[in-house]
Amino acid sequence: MPRITEPGKAEVFIASFGQKYPRQVRTQYEANVTNFRDPIGQNALRSLNGRHAAVREFIKKDDRCEPLLSALWLQVRDQLGSQRSSYISIGLLDYHGSHTSVAIAEELADRLSGAGYKVEVKHYNLGGGK
Repeated sequence: MPRITEPGKAEVFIASFGQKYPRQVRTQYEANVTNFRDPIGQNALRSLNGRHAAVREFIKKDDRCEPLLSALWLQVRDQLGSQRSSYISIGLLDYHGSHTSVAIAEELADRLSGAGYKVEVKHYNLGGGK
């Protein structure tokens, strides 16, 4: 069943945040990933951010990552597939907003884009790093 949206508009908006910063946007659904694996203690990963493949792989090893990604996938599919809505927004929150929430947001966006959804990702607190 095709999804109906305005041309060029995202169907799925995914935001990553750091909890230590003021919030810039509200989302319909939020997941706090503060207690997931944090690469900040890994010397080789500390200077990288969640967009980097090594950080994403590190975080995906957390046993809670795949169930969260699956639950968010189902939420998107159910909300957009039922025609209840043509848009869904998801927020991912961690402490700094540069590693865990970013990595999970990027992973979810890749999976949803690969399935044909129009996805927009915004990392509100992504500072330095590679």
